[in-house]
Amino acid sequence: KTWTRRRLDEGGPYLPPREDLNAPDLYIPAMAFITYVLLVGFISGTAGTFTPDVMASTASLGLLVLSLEVLAIRLGLYLVRARPVPWLDLVAFRGYKFVGLTVVLLASALNRVLFWPVLLYLAAMMGIFLMRTYRKLVLVPSASAGAASVSAEDTAKKNYFLLGVAAIQFPIYWVLARRA
Repeated sequence: KTWTRRRLDEGGPYLPPREDLNAPDLYIPAMAFITYVLLVGFISGTAGTFTPDVMASTASLGLLVLSLEVLAIRLGLYLVRARPVPWLDLVAFRGYKFVGLTVVLLASALNRVLFWPVLLYLAAMMGIFLMRTYRKLVLVPSASAGAASVSAEDTAKKNYFLLGVAAIQFPIYWVLARRA
């Protein structure tokens, strides 16, 4: 089975999710985000510190971090001259972090000692997932840049961009997971 996205034609736009099983959709990220917000509310309720503002501020912080991350990635993809990526694909890929955050919060609710190992492991796995996902977009020359124009310096910049995408997961996970 191939896991690559299907295109309408070579170099053309991607097929919509109803025609391509490998197209990212927003169902899992949206449900994970809602679960994350509810879980932070539940954990603060069991600790006796719940107020409705906890859920509102958690949702606002999550959306703010997601928005800033999508904008930063979009800018980074532009600067390294990668293929254009649809906005909602970026939101879907970046939204998968809430699945890992939910697992981190559940693990730390069971045993506080599990917080750091689970957070570090899942942030690393998210970074690897994003590096592999964006590698196909970044390391392939875009249609506007010819194959001859790809230099070692451009490749190094693209690799640093991919490394930065992975490395930024650790502080993002920490900022969002400490809400509980």
